[in-house]
Amino acid sequence: MLLKISKTIIAIFAIIVGLYPAIYFFIDRRFGLLASKSEALLSNEAWNVGFYTHIILGGLALLIGWLQFIPKLRYHPIHRKIGMIYVVAALLSALGGIGIGFYATGGFVAAAGFIGLGTVWFATTLLAYVKIKNREVAEHQKW
Repeated sequence: MLLKISKTIIAIFAIIVGLYPAIYFFIDRRFGLLASKSEALLSNEAWNVGFYTHIILGGLALLIGWLQFIPKLRYHPIHRKIGMIYVVAALLSALGGIGIGFYATGGFVAAAGFIGLGTVWFATTLLAYVKIKNREVAEHQKW
C-alpha cells in the first residue's frame, strides 16, 4: 500500500513539474528563473535554444517517463513507443541543460551541479537505450 502511494505521489509531481514549462508561454517571459537573467543572455539565440529545448523536452520526459514504471505497460507495445519518445526528449533536454548550466545563477557550485545533472541524465538515458538495443533487458531495467 505504501509503495503504491509513493508511486502515485511521484507520478503526480512528475506531471506537475512536467507541465510547469508551459507557464513560460502564457505569462511575461521575465518570470521566475528568467527574472534573474541579463538582457544580453535573454537575447542570446544559442542560450534560448538550449533553454527552451531543456524545458519543453524535459517537461515531456517528465510527463511520460513515469509511465515506464507501470508493470502492466512493460510488455505492451506502448512501452517501446513511450521509451523512444522519452529517449529523444531526455537526451536533447540533457544537452540543453548542460549548455545553459554554464550560465546558472548561483556561481560555480550551481553551474557544476546543473552541468553534472545534465551529464548524468544524458549518460544514464544513453546507457539504458544501448542496453535495450542489445536486448540486455535486466541491465536496461537497472539503468
